[in-house]
Amino acid sequence: MSMQRQYQQAVVRDTFWQRLNLQWLPRLGGMLITLFVVAMLCATVWAGFLLYRWLDVPVMTVAIASPLQRVSRSELETVVSATMNGGFLSLNIDALCATLEAHPWIAEATVRRYWPDRIEISVVEEVAIARWGEHSFVNNSGQIMHIDDASTLTALPFLSGPPGSVQVVMREYRDISDLLLGHGLKVNEFGMDKHHHWRMRLDAGFAVLLGQHKVLAKVHRFLRVWVYELKERKDEVLAIDARYENGIAVSWR
Repeated sequence: MSMQRQYQQAVVRDTFWQRLNLQWLPRLGGMLITLFVVAMLCATVWAGFLLYRWLDVPVMTVAIASPLQRVSRSELETVVSATMNGGFLSLNIDALCATLEAHPWIAEATVRRYWPDRIEISVVEEVAIARWGEHSFVNNSGQIMHIDDASTLTALPFLSGPPGSVQVVMREYRDISDLLLGHGLKVNEFGMDKHHHWRMRLDAGFAVLLGQHKVLAKVHRFLRVWVYELKERKDEVLAIDARYENGIAVSWR
């Protein structure tokens, strides 16, 4: 009876250890695999960080790839120096481009990296179509760009108008300028006042009043008189009043 009891106890003991092994062995294996994967990920991240630090060397060369007319090289170098807040890889290219494009003479900027420590800057400069006010110009998109010194733009026509009128003024100027050029006349000044009365001054030396409405039709009427009556006497003309519906008035010197 005692032997049978001992045998039963031994069987129970063996079954307990078998169950214990079967329950914990898979869990232990899973934990070890998880720890291994985590360790490998940490090692990979650390290696990547070290590699990034090694590759992120200071930028040693800044090349200007575009021909410059309105912007000086020293201006670009000043902007780049003030914005250069990272190494070859950590340099914020978008921020640098945005800072360059904030310059009134830069329409578009592109920055490229060249291994190991060189960046190249390309810029597209604004094209000034006309002056606007004393310290601004209008670009070929009809936008007003403000500058500190407009002394280099004196050869451009001078446009003017009330706030928010630049697109309208540009459109009228282009139409009328093209029309006048076909007759050998160039617009030096063109614009409208706060009451929307249009006026222009030509390179022939006199001003032309155009009124508020049907401006292009009035220019056509002026040109007909110009071709047949005034062209040969242009030095005698002081001003033209073309605000009338059926003709023009001439003020003589």
